[in-house]
Amino acid sequence: PTQTAISIISDSSLSQAASGRNRLVSNIEQQIVAKLSNLENVDLKTKTVDDEDSHLFTALEENLQGTQINKRGGAIFITDGQIPVADIQNRKITGPLHIVLTGDQDRYDRRLHIMAAPGYAKLNSAFPVKLEALDTSAGSSENTVLTVKLGDRIIMEKDIPLNQPTTINLPITRAGEAEYAFSIPIVQGEVSPVNNTAIVNTIGVRDRLRVLLVSGQPHQGLRIWRNLLKSDPSVDLVHFTILRDFDSIDITPPNQMALIPFPTEELFENRIKDFALIIMDRYTRRNILLPEYFLNIVNFVENGGGLLVVHGTEETNEDNLSETVLCDVFPSLINQGAIRNEAVIPQVTDMGRNHPILAQMGRTNDYGSWYRYLSPSKMADQAQILLETSDGAPLLLTREVGQGRVAQFLSDQIWLWARGHHGGGPYAQLMKRISHWLMHEPSLEYNPLKIEQNSDKFEITYSDEQIEDETLLFTLPTGETINLEFSADDTGVLKAEYVTDMPGYYQAKYGGETASFTYGDLNSAELQNLITTRDKLEELVQSSGGSFIDAQDIENINFDLISSRRNYRSGNNIYFEQSRDLNNRTVESTALLPPWLLFLFAVFFLFMGWRRQE
Repeated sequence: PTQTAISIISDSSLSQAASGRNRLVSNIEQQIVAKLSNLENVDLKTKTVDDEDSHLFTALEENLQGTQINKRGGAIFITDGQIPVADIQNRKITGPLHIVLTGDQDRYDRRLHIMAAPGYAKLNSAFPVKLEALDTSAGSSENTVLTVKLGDRIIMEKDIPLNQPTTINLPITRAGEAEYAFSIPIVQGEVSPVNNTAIVNTIGVRDRLRVLLVSGQPHQGLRIWRNLLKSDPSVDLVHFTILRDFDSIDITPPNQMALIPFPTEELFENRIKDFALIIMDRYTRRNILLPEYFLNIVNFVENGGGLLVVHGTEETNEDNLSETVLCDVFPSLINQGAIRNEAVIPQVTDMGRNHPILAQMGRTNDYGSWYRYLSPSKMADQAQILLETSDGAPLLLTREVGQGRVAQFLSDQIWLWARGHHGGGPYAQLMKRISHWLMHEPSLEYNPLKIEQNSDKFEITYSDEQIEDETLLFTLPTGETINLEFSADDTGVLKAEYVTDMPGYYQAKYGGETASFTYGDLNSAELQNLITTRDKLEELVQSSGGSFIDAQDIENINFDLISSRRNYRSGNNIYFEQSRDLNNRTVESTALLPPWLLFLFAVFFLFMGWRRQE
């Protein structure tokens, strides 16, 4: 006899995972397969939908490809009924469609829905987010508390009404990409806490980045510096080169000089807060900047500004910058006679390999040589060495001071890379990334703690020295916080794993570092509607003669095949349509009379017909 094809489609999409029903789906599928396997002439075709959306009818068509229509006996879906409308429209089902509903249709749920949010926002302006906190068990007169986080920092808590649109204005205080987590409290008994959190990603846009470049003297790398900064459309450059001191004697009449006085008071007293970055290129004390101006630079850094210092041979003289109050923010200090005239190839350190400035440069030693550098006499405790010589002498250092950052080059020969000397090096990339890191671009923030998803597990890594007496805390979408154990790999990187299929917003914290990861689109329709429903499938099920089955009743259900009928359920008996294909059936024929008798009858009738004509 011909086999009847029956499809079993299991819904393990995000809505099922978020509600913790995936294990139930698997158990129901095993029971149905065991019962249908006892029937003769049944060809079971199973398929699991584990995508973000529940495209069950698309999966059904894929499952039945190559199966003749007359052999299709029907299908059974194991789902919560939350199927995209586009997947249901214009579907024609051959045979009955039976639905096993997972979950309780009488449950309630609370969710946060982002209605509108701009993708960009101007720095230091209001960022409007239109949202709605929905609760199927509450009225519009009730309130809840909305919490807004940026990383692990709470930036706003506000009472908002339930089941009513609300607009929240957030201050944008940082440039670049930012991920804001909006959440409302979890209520006991709701279907899932996953959709109580919503994520909004935006980009803070600056008008212009104002950079002050002060060159202590003309040199070969000066034009390269200027051209690099002027080529960046986001940079507004103010550049001064010191050509003579205030006390220099020059017999040229003032009305014939093209030089302008260096506006020290305006730049370093009145307008210093207007800049995001100050670059001091081979600058030394020349009776131009007063001691209080150096103190203003220190305050500028401590309040969030960036300072980049490039040292040349002048830093080994008695008027070096290390003898000023700037020594409080420098990563290293230089003494007289610290110059080293020898060929060196800059190499990326272990710290530099993980630092966002040099993370893309790798550890290659194929860069061009530099021929002069300075040897520091003292290193600050917070200094980080990113580039060094082959024998460990520092070439590029960084340091965070207060809210600001400082970078220090102990060589003035990086311009050789720009000229392509001995193959050169990634000069433009390096200098741009240093500048943007000093100006706190979020994309270049250094965070040794990272979360990445690999299949059905999260991998948490920490690429710095292990912190004593600290535990890795991992917060789940349910709000529960668990402890995870780190283990070091061969490279010294600490790693931990967490296996889950639940979508949502995850956070890790280790020491003072935090990291977050969003599994699935929390604003998608799949996660916004988690309550089990039959509404979307009601019409199709009725037109096919199928039925809805509660998950708890599956043990008492009996399955069988039957010829075509109007309804395919009777009590606990569930039927599928038996195959109508006849192509492979064998038909046997048997003669009513023996051949010799048929021959005599034929002769007799022929003879009688001949006699009648006479």
